[in-house]
Amino acid sequence: MPSWRSVATVGAGLLVAVSFCLRSRAEPDWRRPGLDEFEVRVDEGAAEEAAFHKQFYRATRIEKHDPAAARELYRDLLAARPATAYLYFKLAQLDAREGQWPSCIENLETALKHDPKMRAAYNELSRLYSWFGRDEELIGLLEQAVAHIRPDNIEYSLALGELHEEHGRTDAAVEVYERAIAEHPVLYKPWLRLFELRLDAGDEDEAYQTYRRALEETGGHRALLVGVRELYREKHDEERAFELTELLVERFPLNADFWYDDIVGLLALGRFEEARAAFKKSCAYLGGNKKYFAKIVRLYEAHGDPDEAIAVYEYALEREPESLEVLVALALRYQARGDLEKALAVHERLLKLKPANKLSLLAIAEIHEQQGDVETFGEWARRLLNAHPDLFDAQFAMLRYDELVGKREDADALLAKILGGDEPSPEACIRISAYYLGREEYQRVRDITLKGLRATKRPVLVSHLYLLSGMADYAEHRIPEAARKLKISARHGPDLAETHFYLGLCRRRLGHVEEALEALERAVELAPEDSGWRIELGLTMKRAGRDEEAQKQFEAVITELEAAVEASPESFEAQLALAVALNDVGRSEEAVREFERAIELDPNSATALNGLGYMWAEEGTRLDEALELIERALEIKPESGAIVDSLGWVYFKMGRAEDALRELKRAVGLEPPTAEIYEHLGDTVLALGDEAEAIKWWNKAIELYPDNAEAIRQKIVAHGGVPSTQ
Repeated sequence: MPSWRSVATVGAGLLVAVSFCLRSRAEPDWRRPGLDEFEVRVDEGAAEEAAFHKQFYRATRIEKHDPAAARELYRDLLAARPATAYLYFKLAQLDAREGQWPSCIENLETALKHDPKMRAAYNELSRLYSWFGRDEELIGLLEQAVAHIRPDNIEYSLALGELHEEHGRTDAAVEVYERAIAEHPVLYKPWLRLFELRLDAGDEDEAYQTYRRALEETGGHRALLVGVRELYREKHDEERAFELTELLVERFPLNADFWYDDIVGLLALGRFEEARAAFKKSCAYLGGNKKYFAKIVRLYEAHGDPDEAIAVYEYALEREPESLEVLVALALRYQARGDLEKALAVHERLLKLKPANKLSLLAIAEIHEQQGDVETFGEWARRLLNAHPDLFDAQFAMLRYDELVGKREDADALLAKILGGDEPSPEACIRISAYYLGREEYQRVRDITLKGLRATKRPVLVSHLYLLSGMADYAEHRIPEAARKLKISARHGPDLAETHFYLGLCRRRLGHVEEALEALERAVELAPEDSGWRIELGLTMKRAGRDEEAQKQFEAVITELEAAVEASPESFEAQLALAVALNDVGRSEEAVREFERAIELDPNSATALNGLGYMWAEEGTRLDEALELIERALEIKPESGAIVDSLGWVYFKMGRAEDALRELKRAVGLEPPTAEIYEHLGDTVLALGDEAEAIKWWNKAIELYPDNAEAIRQKIVAHGGVPSTQ
């Protein structure tokens, strides 16, 4: 909209033009006295206005590069028009650029005297008053702004109220907010400030009544409802906060965030069926909102309910049966839950939609590998490799198949292809090394990790590679070398929990108990959920003479494991972890009971069968049952040196020394022997009458584990031998 000055100027110009036309078309009319004098006055007024604007425009153009000249021009203009507020404002701007704050404030105050409705002056002056801590003057300024700038004075009212609050003038703040509400009842901000003020004062009933009035006056403004809800949450009034969430969902059903908050509240209140119903109702409004589905899934997973998370994706799949994103998410969750048949079915649906989908091809191959269906695993691994010949996962799957069926030459050829070149992928080296570590091919692990170390200097990768190599050395009882590598791993990856755990075990084996404690404590700090590590920490504390701390550690672990079993009574993993922990801390009777429950849950667990059988063998009780359990375990894992050792030991306890010797020697050949196997061999050959041979085996046990061998040393001395000092 043009200003009054520009309208006046244009109007004056039109009058001059009209008069010029009249005079040019006719002779002067002497019967119109004073017309010439009026025309002269109009010409002079237009020229004066034009000159003013020309000088003002020139001043604004030179402000930045010549502020002094601009200041003089503004002052000249003020001399002509001393009541022009905007000229004082321009002078204040020049003062601010030069840091002349007193003069700046004075010019802004003068501007407001001449134009009390000038918003820009109020804004700048309030900022300066606040900056210099002139709160009383700021309050007066804001009151002036509220009085003069109508109807758009709400921001000044809110600022004034907050300033009163800062100075503890609650009554004054309430008065300001109520006055703002009276003038602007439909605006939510003053209602929200008044509500917060009353809630903070502890007047909950009055605050609630304020909210109800605001709800009616504002028509249920969304920002009001959200603000009130957050304030109730801050006061931990979850009931009222949830009431607001329900209202938000009712009034704004197309907002996914409100539905999400509603389901969160229902779950927190334990109203699971209502949460499920709310989710289905929300889908009617939100449609196939994949981000919303994913958010709800994460909510259920964080809530410890993976089955409900899967149900969400199943429902999403009903709505969009060809959604690749939903199919992939559902398949992965079926796989994680161990529902392999359903995972296979979903992956097959994916392949119909996208035949070369590498994720599904790989997943199907791995599921068959997990199920022990070697030939089908090989077929899918080959299909994956044909579709994606350069994909590492495809090559690695085929390598695993070749190893499973004994095609070592083909496996070696694939390994050479994967790791070929001067710089093989260190990530590939890590994954393949971990695989061969599980196969107990320790030299191969060392060779592959060495290749990886030559190809990378990245600390995180170096740390993982040294860890795997150190674990291979530890498994073969090369303890000093393992400790050296693990120290390097810890230096490059100080937050890698496994490194600290195995370093702690190495230091304990080397007799450095305090250093072992330091490493194990760090491992437990990084991975407090690992009960086995915490048991090892407790055992090391006991070794260090810190019996009270050790007992507390054991009790804490057992309590947590018992709670886990109670929460998931059908969980084999929780049951087995509890049994092993009880056995480790010497609570044998309870351990037997938990092992038996674990075997009920999974009768084909070689670990559980061997654990219980070996416990009975150690105690020398129920030996026939122990033998039966260990033989069942051996059928499942015929090449396990640990289980063969258990078989030899139960034979020894049954008085079948010859059978025991045969099995114990076989155990030594199956995997790197432990101090325990060597001790068993010594006890067995002693029973067969060969004292010198027994001493030899016992000394081997001491050499493997010198820090925990006092009982073995006593046996050697008792039989006339000399304990090893290595």
